Amino acid sequence: MQPEKALSNPLHFMAYVMTYGTIEDLKALEGIVGPDEYREVLENAPPGIFDIRSWSYWNLKYGRQPVPPLPTRFSAQS
Repeated sequence: MQPEKALSNPLHFMAYVMTYGTIEDLKALEGIVGPDEYREVLENAPPGIFDIRSWSYWNLKYGRQPVPPLPTRFSAQS
């Protein structure tokens, strides 16, 4: 994926880094984003990106207790 495309949706980008990023990736974000941005991602998390382990970790780290359910995709019923 091209950097411009990845950065075109900051919430998705941050959610992917929070779920799949390495320690080095997260350290690279230090000073660029802060607690408010992480909380915004959690409050508006795109469905289908977070796994339960990452979701639980980040919610506990930012004081969201009890941890809310993972965001889910809704499918249209026929």
